[in-house]
Amino acid sequence: MKFAKDSYWLKSGSYTLLNRISDFLFGFAGFLMLIRIFSKEEFGVWVLFITVTSLIEIARASFIQNAFIKFSVAAELNEYKKILTASFFMNALITLLSIILFLSLGNILGSVWNSPELPALMYLYTITMLFYAPFAQFIVVMQAKFNFKGIFYSQLFRSGAFFLFILSVFLLKYKIALHHLVIAQLLFVAPVSSVIAYLFVKKDLLFSRNLSREWVGKLFRYSKFVFGTSMTSMLTNSMDKFLIGGLLTSAQVASFNAASRVLNLFDVPLFSVASIVFPKSAERMEKEGKQAVKYLYERSVGLMIAMTLPFFVSCFIFAELIIKVIAGNEYLDSVPVLRVVIFLSILKPFDRQSGSFLDAIGKPNLNFITVIINFFTTISVLYVFIKFAGIMGAAFGSLLSLFIAVVISHIILYKLLNINPFNTFIYAYKFYSDGFIIARKFLTKEKTNNSDHEQI
Repeated sequence: MKFAKDSYWLKSGSYTLLNRISDFLFGFAGFLMLIRIFSKEEFGVWVLFITVTSLIEIARASFIQNAFIKFSVAAELNEYKKILTASFFMNALITLLSIILFLSLGNILGSVWNSPELPALMYLYTITMLFYAPFAQFIVVMQAKFNFKGIFYSQLFRSGAFFLFILSVFLLKYKIALHHLVIAQLLFVAPVSSVIAYLFVKKDLLFSRNLSREWVGKLFRYSKFVFGTSMTSMLTNSMDKFLIGGLLTSAQVASFNAASRVLNLFDVPLFSVASIVFPKSAERMEKEGKQAVKYLYERSVGLMIAMTLPFFVSCFIFAELIIKVIAGNEYLDSVPVLRVVIFLSILKPFDRQSGSFLDAIGKPNLNFITVIINFFTTISVLYVFIKFAGIMGAAFGSLLSLFIAVVISHIILYKLLNINPFNTFIYAYKFYSDGFIIARKFLTKEKTNNSDHEQI
């Protein structure tokens, strides 16, 4: 029985990790080609468009995901049908509102960011939303049913098919416009990926005959706080690109994105550690109290820093080579930006875990407050810095605003859990020293075994 449980978690964890890795690899490889297919100005517009569409996807996911999973996993069949029907209704509602928003803001954003191509991209994407709406719902149902295999293959096709389109264009040297990328998603990627997801989830699509107002209300009341936190956090993370687009040019958006893309290399290991630690922190709080949570926080952030430091040092020293490899000589203005924004990789573990731990110990309200404060701080700092120092101001402003956010969250964590952020660096050092001892023992053992073998 224990073996079966271990096997289940191993398979589930493997599919989840593979999903994150494949999504990152396809995204990063696509970026390497798109940055060479389009001019800096065109690629900057694409970055702005992708950032806006990502906000919509995050909005939809946060509005339906957590609430549906929370209420459906233990529900009886009859209640499950009502919950699923109510969730589909909310999905349709948020999709309709998103379409209206895109149609309303297309010309406005195109004017603000001086990007005449942007409105056409946004208008085309409103049709694509109609196909991605059921896809998003199918993924949520699979999460609730622990169907990680289905999630992996559905997401693999979605990201893989779009990557293959970009690869074909790159290899065959076709000259395309930005709207062709959206058309590819509309005609092929979105509808086919939705069909594939449906095949994995169709047995779980059980609906009630009538829409339950009670369940719509329950799902909405639960989702509104998750939605608010997610959207505010996402807007904060996107504000650098939005303000660069508004105050500078789309070409400088592309340059800044080339530097900040390198930071994505850190996200896969950081997300993996965070996803493992989050449920453990909630469990420790219930069973062992604050002291155990303090230890878990400091040790997990220490592990993240230990994983990050080699990348940080490499990126700082070889910044010019990295930019040449991933973007080309046209983007060498990104080198000083990279040497500044790479310091964000040291602060990210503190920022990511502080929010997770506030949620885990039952303080989501404090997490929401810190996110709101961070949002307004980021806007103010970035606006001033970009206005007076251009693209380098965006780099220093991003660093300063995240530092302020980390300081605020750790004042709260110190009062709640007596967390000392400096202990994380001690744990990071211990990871290196313990790893060195283990490696030395292994090498010594290997050497001894080889000597014995030679004597024999």
